[in-house]
Amino acid sequence: MTLLLLLCFCFTYPHDVKVSLCNMVYDEKDKSLLIDFRIFTDDLQDAIRKPLLNNPLDKQFDADVIQYLETHFQLLVNQKPVKWYFFSGKLTKKCLK
Repeated sequence: MTLLLLLCFCFTYPHDVKVSLCNMVYDEKDKSLLIDFRIFTDDLQDAIRKPLLNNPLDKQFDADVIQYLETHFQLLVNQKPVKWYFFSGKLTKKCLK
């Protein structure tokens, strides 16, 4: 029994658990789809491979995010690519705490 417990703990290690959220809302009237991503800025920072500037609300940060998303995010509707637009302004210092 001791050996079994030892083996269980040898192959496990503590790690961070992070959850990103995505909310999608379709507006029938406008025939538009709003996709709201809530992600950890440090994960995005790692993905972009660029250190977060002193001010993450900086315009350059938005440009880096857009460039990353254009490369790694594709939206398909009925198996066809759809043009999407990036709207910033939801990122706040409160979100960064």
